[in-house]
Amino acid sequence: MKKQSYYFAAFLALLLCFGADNVKSQQLSAGYGHTHAICTDGTVWGWGYTDKGALGNGSSTGSVSPVLLSQLSNFWTISAGHGYSIGLKKDSTVWAWGDNPSVLSFTGTIGILVPKQIVMAGKIIAVATGNNHVLVLKSDGTVWAWGSNFSGELGNGLSASNFVPVKVSNLTNVVAIDAGGGHSLAILKDGSVWAWGYNASGQLGNGLTTNSNIPVKVNTVFNIRAVAAGNIFSMAVNNDGILWCWGDNSTGQLGLGNFVNSSVPVLSTFTGVAQVDAGNQHAIALKYDGTIWGWGSNSFGQVGNGSIVTTNVPKKANLIDVTFVACGLYHSTALKNDGSLWTWGNNISGELGDGTTTVVHSPKKVSGMCLIANALDERSSDINFEVFPNPASDHIIIATENNEPIRIDIFNLIGEKIQMQQNDFTSNTRIDLHLPVGVYFFLMKGSTLRSVKKIIIQ
Repeated sequence: MKKQSYYFAAFLALLLCFGADNVKSQQLSAGYGHTHAICTDGTVWGWGYTDKGALGNGSSTGSVSPVLLSQLSNFWTISAGHGYSIGLKKDSTVWAWGDNPSVLSFTGTIGILVPKQIVMAGKIIAVATGNNHVLVLKSDGTVWAWGSNFSGELGNGLSASNFVPVKVSNLTNVVAIDAGGGHSLAILKDGSVWAWGYNASGQLGNGLTTNSNIPVKVNTVFNIRAVAAGNIFSMAVNNDGILWCWGDNSTGQLGLGNFVNSSVPVLSTFTGVAQVDAGNQHAIALKYDGTIWGWGSNSFGQVGNGSIVTTNVPKKANLIDVTFVACGLYHSTALKNDGSLWTWGNNISGELGDGTTTVVHSPKKVSGMCLIANALDERSSDINFEVFPNPASDHIIIATENNEPIRIDIFNLIGEKIQMQQNDFTSNTRIDLHLPVGVYFFLMKGSTLRSVKKIIIQ
């Protein structure tokens, strides 16, 4: 439906930009009928529906294959919405393009064919797009919003729509945001989740089904590190990889084995979740082992398991070695370890980027953009370098023929550096680990060695 950034995709790109010849997909966003991808060389690509500029390539003509958006560069992330897109550049400026009167009117133009800057004070660190509203997160932990406000999705205590950014009320220390069909979600620094806006199906998670134009605390959940807002349902993942779901469940999009709505978060038995994203009525989750699973509406094959049968329990999709997922309205996308991009589901507008408008029921590789290289391979000389065991538990052993000072930076899946070690390594050097179960990326740097290794702790 929108989607977003998640810190992990951008973080992984930083680890992988070892040289100009190592170009691959670093971030993707799936909207209603169009898709965007950013490559590690800073180029931006788009494909799908663009009635009045949703791709940002200066044209109102769509494309069934990736097109280079020459007027877009140096973007950190892009969030594709309903007929429009919002981009955040590396210099913290926000840009908009496309055709959605609710969110673009204040720019003075509707049907923006090339990106137009949205002037805002402060440093912007994240953006999220809903059906007809936009959220931005500033570095001071405040959230700002604009667009439609019929259900209170702007969270400023009013019901009138705003075409200029307004501050979300009573909300500070925010670290992550997401926007759904008509509701909004935020994670605070303390791991709690707050929600506001449309609530007819209980998607705010506060035990009620009445709308709220100010943030309300979501019941039960704690230590949350990621949220996903679908059209009228919500999900959250805690620090242990446990999934919580609430809201509309008419097509099984909560993945709980039933079709019963819930106005409070329900603990899923589906665990080991690294990341999750939500579409209109389906969800895709990435597990620590690199597999992806989908559930909910599947009429276009958006679950990715080769079927078009709706499912209320997670089904394994036909793709492995995945590092990031994003859901559009009725289509899904994923990035693999090798930097390649895969899409599946509805394709009536060419949103899959495979050169056709044919619906695809299993992940299909997108070609024609971002020279593909292995995202986790070494870029070094002919040094023999190994890490074992992998998976590991309390330690790893570094084996290299070259005894040189090497620094190891350890990152989690959302890009936070959680540990650093520096040693003069010799063959079979042991490094003790004190890490929770999960997937980590070890960035190893020396005078002749620079390598990223994915390590699984179990």
